[in-house]
Amino acid sequence: MADDPLDSLSPAQQKTILELVNQNSIRKAAEVAGVGERTVYTWLQDPAFKRLYHQLRKQSFSQAMSLSQRLAPAAINTLGRVMADATASHASKVAAANVLLKFSRDSIELDELVDRVDAIEQQVNGAKGAS
Repeated sequence: MADDPLDSLSPAQQKTILELVNQNSIRKAAEVAGVGERTVYTWLQDPAFKRLYHQLRKQSFSQAMSLSQRLAPAAINTLGRVMADATASHASKVAAANVLLKFSRDSIELDELVDRVDAIEQQVNGAKGAS
């Protein structure tokens, strides 16, 4: 089993890097971790520390995206119920309809973009094979 990348950091750096991911500012992360804000900025200049920080941020974001994907059907159902609710305000219905239309449009655009990227990749791969 590979070593935990956090093991290469001091205990103060470990706590700080985790707080950088969990807090909404560098100042707050430094405060909660019990280190100076300038120290955090110095550590963020270190390529290894910065790389690990970005890895942890990506991992955290990936987990959030997984959760949002699991909750998407419930969100769509909620928006549909608001649109169909005779007692909901007009503003609520319009807002729900707007979100649903934007989601639908974005989904179509994303599908089209994937198709275009696939076509470009096929062209590039075909050109590589022909040379």
